[in-house]
Amino acid sequence: MTRKCRWFATAAAALLCCVAPAQAAGPEKEIFPFEGSIEDWVECPDQGFNIRIEFFGVDVVKTWRDSDGNVTRIKIHSYGTGTLVNQSDPTKTETGSSPTNITVDFTRQTFTISGMPLHNNIPGEGRVAHETGTITFPIEVIDRQTGEFEVNFDVVLRSGGKHPEFVDWCSTVD
Repeated sequence: MTRKCRWFATAAAALLCCVAPAQAAGPEKEIFPFEGSIEDWVECPDQGFNIRIEFFGVDVVKTWRDSDGNVTRIKIHSYGTGTLVNQSDPTKTETGSSPTNITVDFTRQTFTISGMPLHNNIPGEGRVAHETGTITFPIEVIDRQTGEFEVNFDVVLRSGGKHPEFVDWCSTVD
């Protein structure tokens, strides 16, 4: 009796594997290194200099599609490092990093940023700039096949965490 039960259990498991429904395809994954600089990223006229930012990092982009090939969600994990440089005195610099996640949900028509998109620490002073948490904006879907969309940054749907309107970048490299 035991031998028959074992064989039956093995045959049933094999049969279930053969008739199991197909799993949805996993996301497409792409990796994009980035680097660059922006002259006059911040203007500091009261201090008599402007700030250049030099940056580098990696974006990992995952794209999910439905059975018709339409984009349903895009998730970007970005990890970048930037250095603020006083353009009048390049010896005055400040470096920070910004691990950030962006989720574009085509079903809910939302664009969500979470993580720490802006933060800088100065030795001896601590964190002098800090944005963290989650903030969600509405999107207008342009083309679900290509994944094109537009974000309305003037309307905040949800916000949690610290999102300062002003960061005194000029004082970080003065």
